[in-house]
Amino acid sequence: MGRPSIFTDDIANEICYRLAEGETLRKICRDDHMPAASTVILWCNTSPSFSERYARARSEGMDVMAEDIVEISDDKTDDPQSRRVRVDARKWLLSKMRPEKYSDRLAITGAKDAEPLKVLVEYADKSVPE
Repeated sequence: MGRPSIFTDDIANEICYRLAEGETLRKICRDDHMPAASTVILWCNTSPSFSERYARARSEGMDVMAEDIVEISDDKTDDPQSRRVRVDARKWLLSKMRPEKYSDRLAITGAKDAEPLKVLVEYADKSVPE
């Protein structure tokens, strides 16, 4: 028997539950009773209600992943280099998938009520015409 491709509430619920627990879609879809990841994406594109649930579950899963960073960092049974790699991978992924919440912010502002910031370009080679 092949992988299921027919949408069912049971499969959708399990996918969303596991995503919200921080599992990746790839890992979930490796299970024999789960559809291929491409099928899940197709369901997102064709079912607005599933797409909304999927997005919410993904968001919750990102928060779980952020909490995992603390646990990994505090785990003294693993070697420091392994912990660093695992933490960095999660931080990178979070910054790309949820930049509004997990990426570094850069704010460049001028003095209050001042003119807008201006960019001044100076050439190291003074022979460049102005």
